[in-house]
Amino acid sequence: MKRIPWKLLLWLVGLGPLIGLAGLVALAWLGDLPATEALANPKTDFATRVYSLDGKVLGSYYTENRSDARFETLPPHLVDALISTEDARFFEHSGIDFIGLARAIAYMGKRGGGSTVTQQLAKLLFTDKYETTSFFERALLQKPKEWILASRLERHYTKQEIIALYFNRYDFINQAVGIESAANVYFNKSATELNVQESAMLVGMLKNSALYNPLRRPELVLGRRNVVLSQMVKYGHLDLEQSDSLQAQPLGLQFQRVSHDEGAAPYFRETLRAELKTILAEKDDDGNYLLAKADGSAYDIYRDGLRVVTTIDSRMQSYAEKAVNRHLAGELQASFNRDLKDRPEEVAPFFEDIDLEVRQAIIDVAIRDSDRYKKGVGKLCPSCNRPSYYISATTLPDGRKAYECNSGSGGRGYTWAARTDEEMRELFRKPVEMKVFTHKGIVDTVLSPLDSILHRKAILHAGLVSVEPATGHIKAWVGGIDFKHFKYDNVGQSRRQVGSTFKPFVYATALRLGAEPCDEFPNQKTCI
Repeated sequence: MKRIPWKLLLWLVGLGPLIGLAGLVALAWLGDLPATEALANPKTDFATRVYSLDGKVLGSYYTENRSDARFETLPPHLVDALISTEDARFFEHSGIDFIGLARAIAYMGKRGGGSTVTQQLAKLLFTDKYETTSFFERALLQKPKEWILASRLERHYTKQEIIALYFNRYDFINQAVGIESAANVYFNKSATELNVQESAMLVGMLKNSALYNPLRRPELVLGRRNVVLSQMVKYGHLDLEQSDSLQAQPLGLQFQRVSHDEGAAPYFRETLRAELKTILAEKDDDGNYLLAKADGSAYDIYRDGLRVVTTIDSRMQSYAEKAVNRHLAGELQASFNRDLKDRPEEVAPFFEDIDLEVRQAIIDVAIRDSDRYKKGVGKLCPSCNRPSYYISATTLPDGRKAYECNSGSGGRGYTWAARTDEEMRELFRKPVEMKVFTHKGIVDTVLSPLDSILHRKAILHAGLVSVEPATGHIKAWVGGIDFKHFKYDNVGQSRRQVGSTFKPFVYATALRLGAEPCDEFPNQKTCI
């Protein structure tokens, strides 16, 4: 039996622990990679879309404004732009581009990072928390994880599915998560309708959407879009003449800001939100959800990408909203404002017969309900708008009482001086720059917060609901003049008033006494 040389034995004894230690480090670092199930079914939140009966999108419920787009619906030039710019050998490799990797190592990441589309998807899905700034840290720590995950993703998905997943996952900012939402937000169209230059702009944003923000840096974005078009020429997806023509065109943005407050029928959608939550929470006698997912769990309107079709007619809704705004913003509000000038200052904007204590109580409630007051007395964080649950009392270095926000959503550690009720009421009397609502739009002005409350109280409101008699279907619902500024729903929350149902008695009496159908009477109080 041949003996092992003693020097080799010493090497093995010395290297053994080091190899074992390296293995333990590798296991510790790579051991928290996602399981196969997570790779096969990555967690993605999709917005619930609310549609009118005629197929128009009224609005959405979401934590992330994301819609699912299938590869078949993506225009070919969008895919060509992606491959030409981000991963020219995408259809040739299995998740790792060794040619691009060698170039990145040779130039220390200064001429591209060598990441494939699959690696970028792996990073979006699983490895964002390992993001580092140093090239060597990325090379030694983050990249190995991306390589492993990219290889696994390539085994689970086709190339087409990887492209669709990547486009659906990317955050194009400005409440546009995923290519479908991005097409809608920036160009007011669906992803399948994107033309070549629009596709190139969105692909250009993939490099860094915060930097290449079309709203803040349009010239930079235009330059980046043209780089993408040049890459499409380089790889044979456009000819030079086409590229030159497209590069001469502007961005052509048709930006649509997405918000829960905006869109058609916002008051209706807010009522619908509560109804949907109630319906989806209903259970049978055995405790099972009546409407459940395959695993038996309840649907989430903010994450499960539901499609809700309503009875609203988008054209009737548009006419109804315009009619209410035109009616109030026209002669009615102007007539009220003229009448308001004749009222004593101590009662305005209310009628003369109001009890002064009642008037003061109404104003006091409005003051205490305002965000300005709540922030001063520690009921709302000025930084992140989180409520008092996240706020604790503290003391400033000079000994004054203060508040500190403990929220993890941008306000953590924010500290501000505490105000007493008396101090806040004094501040409400001092003029400051502010924006106020008018029927003609938002106006920049200088008012005291107290005067701004009186201004809001003087704005007239109305509600309108249109119901189809034969079916009971709601065709239009206008709860107020502007949902962003006035959340109170005059259709769903107000008490039913006599209103026009009393008109037949008044008009019939007037006609019996000799009035003509076309007679006009001033809209003012008449004493007899």
